Amino acid sequence: MTRFRINDEFTAAKVFDDEAVVINVVTGRYYDLEGSGALAWSMLAAGASLDEVVEAFVDHFEVDPGVARADVEALVSTLLTEELIVAAPEVSAPPRPERPSERSPYSPPAMTTHSDMKDLLTSDPPLPAAYTPRP
Repeated sequence: MTRFRINDEFTAAKVFDDEAVVINVVTGRYYDLEGSGALAWSMLAAGASLDEVVEAFVDHFEVDPGVARADVEALVSTLLTEELIVAAPEVSAPPRPERPSERSPYSPPAMTTHSDMKDLLTSDPPLPAAYTPRP
């Protein structure tokens, strides 16, 4: 079972309630992942496998497991292509997200790519985990 983790060399991210903002600090592109995409990002960045993300989707959303699998596979493929996550067989399983009392309506993970960082950099951008400010 392949697990994933954030690509610490190229990626900085911050997760809000139902949105993840991810930056590739090398290319300057940034990405918004909304709805189910934020849950997927949180899990993948923490070391989840594709199967674990699919299970979480089925637990959290009103979605058929086959649809969830196809959507998660497509998202993982895009995240790998954009070098935002990497395979991490050495990572252990993260804690499973708490199952909600009711499942939410489902919308596929939506990832929007932006190439103009001007607006983002005027706010407080997240920095890579390996970043150490200079004195």
